[in-house]
Amino acid sequence: MDVKAFQHVSPSTLRVLRVMVSDPAAVYGYALASACGVRRRNLYVILHRLVEKGWLISEWDSPNRSGPRRRLYGLSSGGRRAALELLSEHGIELLANSPLEPVSAVLSKP
Repeated sequence: MDVKAFQHVSPSTLRVLRVMVSDPAAVYGYALASACGVRRRNLYVILHRLVEKGWLISEWDSPNRSGPRRRLYGLSSGGRRAALELLSEHGIELLANSPLEPVSAVLSKP
């Protein structure tokens, strides 16, 4: 993964990466938006860009769940290394605890 792929990284992208690095589990966009404080419409642009660059892996949740299907996002192994390097370059400290609700808890919600 090339950290230089982000010549002008936004503060929102850094917030998303900081939260995702804090929890290696895959997460839904809605939960990520809440944890990062990033508007959902901006978040999905960021997530799409990170998927295109290979930093994130994206997949649909289980079709066995009731309600509309949701997309899960998680850092790829190379994406995690690159995110850590990018956060370090910007002097951003990692979170001690994940602000994300576990996916298992989200899956059990109606």
